Amino acid sequence: MSRTIIAFLLVVIVGVGCATKAEKAKTNIAQTWKIFKVYQNDQDITSTYTATHINYRLTLDNDGGFNESYYPESGGQLVEVTGSWLFTDGIRKVTLTDGNQTRIFQIDQLDKDNFNITDLSANSNGRRFELIAD
Repeated sequence: MSRTIIAFLLVVIVGVGCATKAEKAKTNIAQTWKIFKVYQNDQDITSTYTATHINYRLTLDNDGGFNESYYPESGGQLVEVTGSWLFTDGIRKVTLTDGNQTRIFQIDQLDKDNFNITDLSANSNGRRFELIAD
């Protein structure tokens, strides 16, 4: 009987550990992020990218919603995209879905201050974003 109890407790402890990691990721991701660096084909393209995504912000909320906003050019009108987000492949990827598209990003780093992702779209050429908390 004691082996059964130990086995049960081990399963509970492992299950709680997994839930804690997923909940921590959800807590860390749910905030507003801004661009720190952008790389494509291992080249720093931050200045080029931010010239067409001025004041870029990505806000992810606890309820699975997101808002992406930026100005496409100096003096241009604000572009806003809203939709839903969810973790996929455990918590290794994040999927953003809006009315026009679904985008999947590999999560390279996620903590309360940094959100580094790689765009997995075929036409992104492995574009990587280093986002920081706003």
